[in-house]
Amino acid sequence: MAQGFQTDPDAIFHCASGTERQREEVPRLARALEHVEIPKGAFGKLPESDELHASYKEHAHAAQQDIHDIAELLQGAAEKLRAVAGHYVAGEYATRDGFGGGSVSV
Repeated sequence: MAQGFQTDPDAIFHCASGTERQREEVPRLARALEHVEIPKGAFGKLPESDELHASYKEHAHAAQQDIHDIAELLQGAAEKLRAVAGHYVAGEYATRDGFGGGSVSV
């Protein structure tokens, strides 16, 4: 590795595990939010209240899609973190082997 620069693959693997745990929480949050329904009358009785309710429903639907997207993003991040950590470990082994063996501190 470069002078003064060290990477701890275990820390990266740990971060990936934490990211996966966060991803596992997303469906629970989605289920809790999907049952939240604001009745049409909650926006008042003026004609504009119908437009407000329709806008609310659009935003609520978009938020559900955003939650789905967050789950995918977290899953992808965890996979990439594991790949990066794996590359660091493989690089350490290749460096060790290139210099004739010895132990690798990863």
